[in-house]
Amino acid sequence: MTLSDWIVMCALLHPDGEPLREYAGVEADYEPQSSFKFLCRIINKPFDDAAEAVAGTAAREIAVDDSAVRELEKHADFIYPYDGLRGLPVKVAASTLAHRFAEKSYDRHLDRPAFMSDEKLTSAEKGTALHAFMQFADFARARDDIRAELQRLADGGYLTAAQADSVDIARAESFFNSGLISRCLESPEVYKEYRFNVRIPAYRVKPDIAAEFADEPVILQGAVDLAFVEDGEIVIVDYKTDRVKDPSELVQRYSEQLRLYKGAMEECLGLPVKECLIYSVRHNTALPIYFE
Repeated sequence: MTLSDWIVMCALLHPDGEPLREYAGVEADYEPQSSFKFLCRIINKPFDDAAEAVAGTAAREIAVDDSAVRELEKHADFIYPYDGLRGLPVKVAASTLAHRFAEKSYDRHLDRPAFMSDEKLTSAEKGTALHAFMQFADFARARDDIRAELQRLADGGYLTAAQADSVDIARAESFFNSGLISRCLESPEVYKEYRFNVRIPAYRVKPDIAAEFADEPVILQGAVDLAFVEDGEIVIVDYKTDRVKDPSELVQRYSEQLRLYKGAMEECLGLPVKECLIYSVRHNTALPIYFE
């Protein structure tokens, strides 16, 4: 139904709409009433005759409004000034961005649904369980009695029973008894699973972006496994459970991710980062990352 259909229906029910009702061959179901009047006439002429009736008006020469033309042209020729930002995300995860610029792509393992949590864990899930233990554990307690600390977390719901049973005690003990944790225990400030949201320039996300948009802000989000303050500077530690023969592969694989973490932590904590480390759980070793 068009707008004109609504108008005609209203006219048919108006007291002054009798000519229209006669033309349509209909009658009103009730006495039409209205607080206003209007003139209703039926003009039934061929189109050419009607055109001649208004020819005098149409033939009049009307001056062109140049300003109106320019305004119309401006809108018709409008180009969206930020079209160069098309495809650029508003927010990006540090891990996703790092993988995007890595030389190789690596398999990502999805979390198992909750209803399967009591089943036997896969190798990837065992690595996730150990990672969670390292995240939630009290380092001093774990160093004194690792099994008691593991049970405490399981009883508190931080780990499922299946996760607690799957933790590699030997690897966990190597971590908690390492020199890295000794340094952490002496720190005045320790941050676990530190989540951040910072702004980075668009060219860090899309290197081929046009120069005029290179500095447009994009939100970078992420979580640092472990960070602690040492001598007024920050040490960043990222746990990795990847199965690699040579732990140096992790440096190549994740250096960009640590670079992003470095910039984010310096902005969030207002302190310089002195050291970035990847801790290989499988090889029980901390690998330093050096940036040019």
